[in-house]
Amino acid sequence: MIHAAFGKHVLSLPSIECAEQLGYTQFYKIAGKVFAVTCKGCTKISFSCSDEAFHVLTESGAATPAPYLARAKRVCVTPDHLPAAKLRGRVTQA
Repeated sequence: MIHAAFGKHVLSLPSIECAEQLGYTQFYKIAGKVFAVTCKGCTKISFSCSDEAFHVLTESGAATPAPYLARAKRVCVTPDHLPAAKLRGRVTQA
């Protein structure tokens, strides 16, 4: 999933805001809380997930625990490890 498609999908969800920080990182927020982060190149996407989804994604190898945020049940994926439809579904659930 390329950056434009990812951004378009996330921003189509209700009440989502996007804040760009550091010139290359985009933070997607709902009610002021970050639920997904990506770089401009969309080479890695980090998002919140349920305990069960965290376990399934990390055990299957589709995702790794997000650096510094694994305890908060965040995963980090590369778009080539998770099909676009599944990525959209997981981010929508976040």
